[in-house]
Amino acid sequence: MEELDVDNLALALMDYLPLPIVNALKGQQVSGSCFMSLNESTLKLFDFPIGHIFAIMKVISQIKEGKIVLQASSSENIFFSERTPSNSVLTNINQNQSIKEVEGLPHTSSPTFSDIPLKFLKCSTQSKGDDAGKKSASRKGKNSNFSLSSCESGDTDSDNTTETSKPKTGETSEVKRTSSRTRQPSSKSKVTPNISSSTSSQKQKRVHSSNNTESTSDSDESGNSDACREEGQRAKVTSFNPPLPLRTIEELRNISPSLPSFDIESILLDDENSKERTKNLVPLLKEGKLLGSKERKRIFRKLVNHLCFKHVDDPSKATALMREGLAKSMVVTYPQYQKAFDVEGKTPWSYIWSVQGGHINNVIKRIQTALPDSKRVKKGKVVKRKKKKLPSCNVDPKQLSLLMPDRVNRAEIFDGMKKTFPLRSLAREKGSSITEILSEFPHLLNYSGELIGAEYQEMFPNSKDMCPDMAKFVPKVLKNWDDNTIEVKCKDDDFKACLILALKLPHRIRSKSTIPQEEELIVLVQPGVDLEGFVAERRMDGKGKPIQPYLLGLRGQITTEILKYFLVLDGNLLELGRIPFLRCIDWLFKTYVVFNVNYPSTWAQFFRFLQTCFYKIYFSSNDDIPPSSVDLFNKLAAL
Repeated sequence: MEELDVDNLALALMDYLPLPIVNALKGQQVSGSCFMSLNESTLKLFDFPIGHIFAIMKVISQIKEGKIVLQASSSENIFFSERTPSNSVLTNINQNQSIKEVEGLPHTSSPTFSDIPLKFLKCSTQSKGDDAGKKSASRKGKNSNFSLSSCESGDTDSDNTTETSKPKTGETSEVKRTSSRTRQPSSKSKVTPNISSSTSSQKQKRVHSSNNTESTSDSDESGNSDACREEGQRAKVTSFNPPLPLRTIEELRNISPSLPSFDIESILLDDENSKERTKNLVPLLKEGKLLGSKERKRIFRKLVNHLCFKHVDDPSKATALMREGLAKSMVVTYPQYQKAFDVEGKTPWSYIWSVQGGHINNVIKRIQTALPDSKRVKKGKVVKRKKKKLPSCNVDPKQLSLLMPDRVNRAEIFDGMKKTFPLRSLAREKGSSITEILSEFPHLLNYSGELIGAEYQEMFPNSKDMCPDMAKFVPKVLKNWDDNTIEVKCKDDDFKACLILALKLPHRIRSKSTIPQEEELIVLVQPGVDLEGFVAERRMDGKGKPIQPYLLGLRGQITTEILKYFLVLDGNLLELGRIPFLRCIDWLFKTYVVFNVNYPSTWAQFFRFLQTCFYKIYFSSNDDIPPSSVDLFNKLAAL
């Protein structure tokens, strides 16, 4: 890895990082040794986008773990991208010039990672895309194709790029270059080289390649097969072994036997006239592997396209039974895709076709969005809910709130809170705030929050305890996924493990507001600080800071260890004491549920993961486990 120079590193990283990131590293002259020494603070110094930082650090961690091996490639297979800077003028480029000589021509340098003047791409003969050979072959005869002669003379670059008009010696002509790895460039990007006359052997070679269509198709087929093999190798790297399946194939077949069945394997093996190449992924599925996110999405796109356009002739005709049958057939054919745990009232494949975020429904939504308005499925009329009758209660909440919260009145207070549960349920449905609920039932803040736990248990009597199960995964997460690139103020292993898991879940790459923020979960204070005044000041300050509910950690004067935790509810402090951080997360989650407030925006996916995979509770009949949560739980169980 350390032996890679700037050019070879850029070539090696093109299979693992998006092109803008590769060009950014290339523009800063990052070599192999320099790349392995990059860290989050160094990349932030150059105002690098947060999403790009996470992508780079992920590749570095995979290299250190041995999951990715970068090898040097020949620099002869590189040529410039069409996207040249506006101030750079490439002139007097002879066909005998090498790439290094072309690279030495004057161009605009970039002071930051994001402004990169040049891009380096492989020759179009080394295409990686699924249909690259077919696309480049179909462009024959257009004057928009051009390849520099710096590529090896033995390569069949003339098969993919030809010239319709040959400039005379000494004349300049506008030409464009295309690559199967990039989109067709805009008309603004132009290069005006001074091309010398070609040799007779080169002319004969071009005439021969333009006339021999059979050799072109053969090279296209070999290019596609090479691309498929390369994709298969990449899929092996991203795939992983699942936890032991809960049910056998026969047991899965006996669940909902009336559902329609599909031949999943034959659908995936049929690659003719299909954009989704899935044939090379079938061997991994047969081995019982769980595919990475990119390969998994390709699998479900292929299956849904078959359902919408071959099984039926219109996506709107794909009924809910067909979607569930497709999901069941996928799980029966490849049992590793069933849920890794049992959920009461849910089938092992419910997350695949769930209305709220299932794999199949997500693809169908995209298909319907691309349809014209006349063919889209229109939503039905919204049925108004009937007003519920006010619940009757023989306990007066005002009289209950006047009781002193001590040992003598403990039993009476707990019994009264249980009897007034319907009143609080109605308040939650109306959307009452935390302050309104606490003003009517102040005892929720007494007895160290025990009444909040009792309220949660009344709402979800079958809920599981998250802490024992999550505690088993904390050391595994830190051992396998902690690359020491995350800096946190709260020096606690449980918190760091939670942050790592939150970063593993999907978020908007280009939006900083969706990256899990530490201060939305816990705020640390030093001893001697007026806690009530501190909370009130933060509440007044407001913008960009957590207001409700969140944790407050009281640090020691000498050590960084947290001595005591508090739960902040609309300016009210509930002392939790010196308990493990996972138990603090447990109290925080139950607070969100009891007071019917949204999860913090940057931690929403993480708490949704805890809710569905550890607590195993659902807020509606249509609610189900998000596919991203199932994927993360399978990876956790496989550690």
